[in-house]
Amino acid sequence: MRERRPLLRFVGIAPGVYLPRYPVWLVAEEPADHQFVVAVDQGQRVVGDPVVAAAQRRYLERLTKLHLHQPVFRSRVLFAYDQECSVCRLPHLPLLDAAHVVPDSDPDGLPVVPNGLAMWKIHHAAYDADIIGIRPDLTVDVRADILAEIDGRCSGTGCRRCAPSNSCSPAPGTPAARVHPSGRRLGWRCAGNFERLCARTAALETSRTLLRAVAVC
Repeated sequence: MRERRPLLRFVGIAPGVYLPRYPVWLVAEEPADHQFVVAVDQGQRVVGDPVVAAAQRRYLERLTKLHLHQPVFRSRVLFAYDQECSVCRLPHLPLLDAAHVVPDSDPDGLPVVPNGLAMWKIHHAAYDADIIGIRPDLTVDVRADILAEIDGRCSGTGCRRCAPSNSCSPAPGTPAARVHPSGRRLGWRCAGNFERLCARTAALETSRTLLRAVAVC
């Protein structure tokens, strides 16, 4: 620590599984707790300085999420789901993301496995765009207006392939099957924009049906 040399840190993902992070620096010691304060970025080496402005502290907190929380969260979630998409079982690791159920900008959006879903990047984008929703019983729903689309080269292998009533249940025997996605978090997420967009889509379709009926008459 006195020499301020960069170190290699191994972060535990699961028993016998570690994620290497380099470089990191020891910036302080907490003898009472038998631990050190670790900086994961050059900028964090001054975080203990009282003259560091509040805006810079917020920036350093974002660096921690970028360089530590997000990679560790991704590794733990993908390991828990046996490196497969929870929606379609796609097994190709470079194409997989760890999706937050509750966004990390929310106080409840903790970087923990029960708040994560392993997803193919297309499904992750669709989940964040409220094109698909996942209910507390792990049923995968796709908005009706998306299912009604008949054009688009990706529709047959992308979001439409999730329906009807697919399930994102973790594969038996995987760590995620023991932890299980949080039903409370899934319910909170699904009750937000996804339900509102589904209701709006249904209302628009009802209006179109009525207009067509009037036009026929």
